[in-house]
Amino acid sequence: MISIIIPTYNEESVIEKTLQNLKKIDGIAETEIIVVDGRSSDRTVSIAKNYASVISSAKG
Repeated sequence: MISIIIPTYNEESVIEKTLQNLKKIDGIAETEIIVVDGRSSDRTVSIAKNYASVISSAKG
């Protein structure tokens, strides 16, 4: 299995396209996409939930 970890902070304008492109990767049997968000104030997390296996929002 390949794990792809993407740190984000207010990436609403690019996260959907990025995750769509990652889902198109061929030749890898199993992939896991993990988005680690730094408390974005935009829609980054809600968009990422449609694509990623794991969503983690930093607390602090």
